[in-house]
Amino acid sequence: STSGITSAVQTALAALPPTQEPSNGKTKKQEPKHFEFNVTADMSTHANLGLDVDWASGNCLYIRQLAAGAVEEWNKQKPAHLCVHAGDRIMAVNGFADDAEAMVGLVRELISSRSALQLRVRGPPPPPAESKEDEKKERKKEDKDKDRDKEKDKDKDKAKDSDDDRARDRDREKKDKKDKDKDKKKDRDKDKSKDKEKEKDRDKEKDKEKEKDKKKKKRSESSDS
Repeated sequence: STSGITSAVQTALAALPPTQEPSNGKTKKQEPKHFEFNVTADMSTHANLGLDVDWASGNCLYIRQLAAGAVEEWNKQKPAHLCVHAGDRIMAVNGFADDAEAMVGLVRELISSRSALQLRVRGPPPPPAESKEDEKKERKKEDKDKDRDKEKDKDKDKAKDSDDDRARDRDREKKDKKDKDKDKKKDRDKDKSKDKEKEKDRDKEKDKEKEKDKKKKKRSESSDS
């Protein structure tokens, strides 16, 4: 019955360990091989849990992929380290553990009765902490990369300046050529004007010679008569 399931759920929830339990003992603190956390799924507002699982291992549920459902809603509201991912394992369902098939059956019952599920999820091992030496090497590498980028930017600026200088030189050369062509044209026009003036002077001299010849001829004719 639903009341029996609810009672079992409440008993199991009370037996669950907290997500993170600080150690107050004097023994040396050891890092866990895997990170485990609790996920609470309220099935009263969701029709699906949203997990595709495999229970071939016999003692846990391997999460193959996620779909729309209560767990997806949980992920949206939690920080990254408390989100459920494909590849994680469900180690317990409302306190029941070590029997994968029984955990699947319990999940189905709790979903059908729209009860709350609390899943004990085991994620992958935490990444190894970097040593100070590794951090120094990484910083040096980043500094070198930044220096290389700065040098590249400088080279680009130099190349741009060089291109601009060449473009200005070409513009100056074109302007100088135009100015020289203009001066040459002026000189040619001046030479033409001088040639015309000389031609006029020659024509005047010819006219004068003609006049002289006419006058001579007239005098000669008058003396003959």
